[in-house]
Amino acid sequence: MFHWSLVALLILLYITGENIDSLGEIHMFLGRVTVALVLARVIWGFVGSETSRFANFVKPPQEILAYIKSVRSGEHWTGLGHNPAGAVMMLGLLALMLLQGFTGLFSYDDGAIVGGPFHDMVSEDTAKIFTGLHETIFNLAVLLALVHIAAALFYKFVKKDDLIHPLVTGVRPTLPGAVEPKFASPVLAVGLFVGCLVVIFLMTGV
Repeated sequence: MFHWSLVALLILLYITGENIDSLGEIHMFLGRVTVALVLARVIWGFVGSETSRFANFVKPPQEILAYIKSVRSGEHWTGLGHNPAGAVMMLGLLALMLLQGFTGLFSYDDGAIVGGPFHDMVSEDTAKIFTGLHETIFNLAVLLALVHIAAALFYKFVKKDDLIHPLVTGVRPTLPGAVEPKFASPVLAVGLFVGCLVVIFLMTGV
């Protein structure tokens, strides 16, 4: 559910960001929720389900290139979790969203009623730089998310490999004879998210 929760948050952040004068407080609230979600996913990459752990799907450059060549030659990937190219996309999106949250802390628009919680700690010119970066990084994150979704649709309808269902449920059917991956408790996932949310709000002010 991480993928689609992030997509929903990006849509809401865009809407509130475009109406920052009237929806600024909601935008900042959603920003905190988004950062908490991303931080929880990063931690989940070390302690979560087997298919979600970075150690199991982040590959070296040579394996990524080999995977891309195999896709171009029509080969079918049979692994579990993110494929090597999807892993790169995932890491890029996580990094961008963390940067997005960081720049938002110091962002401030002259015409807006609200600003980032730490915008008064930097000069006005610096705050404007952070604001510009905040908007640019958001656009890049949206682009990556759209490419991620487009790739999943390509695999489903062109390569006949359904990645949509795993994106929603986090579960990908195993091949006959394959070892079933170990899944962590959903309670742990919720606990991580709530814990990160509490920390974020305490650090930035409720």
